[in-house]
Amino acid sequence: MMMTERDLYASAKQTGIISAKQDNTLTSAGMELLCKELRQINENPEKFNNQITQYLKHFGGALPAHEPISAIFATKELFFTCIGVDGSQIYPDPFSPIRFGWVSALAYEMGHGVTLKDGLCVSEQILDLAEDEQTVRNYIDLSRAVIEMKVASEVADKGGSNKVVLLDGSLIPWASFSRNTSLRIRSLLDQYQTYFSKSQGSLIASVISNPHSRSVINLIEFSLVIPVDAYKPVRYGYRDRDLFTHVLKNGERSAIFFNGSAHNQRFTKKGLGIYFFYLKVNDEIMRIELPQWIAKEPEKVDLVHSAIHYDSTDLSYPYSLAQAHYHVVLKNDVADAIRNLAESAYYQAGGKVRHWSAKNRIKHS
Repeated sequence: MMMTERDLYASAKQTGIISAKQDNTLTSAGMELLCKELRQINENPEKFNNQITQYLKHFGGALPAHEPISAIFATKELFFTCIGVDGSQIYPDPFSPIRFGWVSALAYEMGHGVTLKDGLCVSEQILDLAEDEQTVRNYIDLSRAVIEMKVASEVADKGGSNKVVLLDGSLIPWASFSRNTSLRIRSLLDQYQTYFSKSQGSLIASVISNPHSRSVINLIEFSLVIPVDAYKPVRYGYRDRDLFTHVLKNGERSAIFFNGSAHNQRFTKKGLGIYFFYLKVNDEIMRIELPQWIAKEPEKVDLVHSAIHYDSTDLSYPYSLAQAHYHVVLKNDVADAIRNLAESAYYQAGGKVRHWSAKNRIKHS
């Protein structure tokens, strides 16, 4: 039986209906039940902490910190300035003989504009990764995280005690290891941690907009499963943002949680452990990640909470980060012009003419 265009449209329509039914399962009653289960953990925190400590190897979600996990905290009027740090990159054209890679980052402060900018060519580092495009992209992405943290640590050092430095995304960079790249990836992670550690004592945090995590949902699930060995992470349905959209009001934050991910162990061993809380600004939920030197000091947490809320009032996202992104992002035409310049230099230096496969000649004609 041949699939027709009508079948394609019918399949799309049916998928929309199924998705709507799944969304409709996220009811207020379900949210109330989750809230009740979260409060029940609070009723006997010592018992739960003993349970989760004993079976920690089975669990990688949110872990209770020093605050009651169902607690809610209103923002305080502490108007600190935010400095946004964001980065961009140029990936090499997979069909080009030129393996050009570039990462850059800058800091933006309202009233001062771009206050610091840095960039790095990573072409030499990726030359022997040319056969594996995903590995090349992973390496460049991690290099971008390193240069972002470098800029963040430098502006944190110069910024003074009344400014909060914000990064976009997680404070724990994602890293993929392979037999051919493990040493270089570890070297980049070491560089990242070196710059991160230089910011100790400063007010630094990261913002994840529209977070997809289920780490708190999994904490609740873990508390309900008996025996604990039977615990399995929740991979569908409610997300943390659904729970805290229901629980929080504008300007309020959740309790602080410890990031129980195995990737956080590398940071925790060096006194750089990552914590987080959820913040509601207007109708948006953001996940705010903090290093432990802030998370364990309530006054510093209040400063970060207030600064991010104030900076996000107009856009429901930090203005400083939005501006940092605007100024650092490389437009497609600029990236193409840079690649063309590199390719022109390649041919002038005697490089071999690019061989396009028949398939690619047809696709690009």
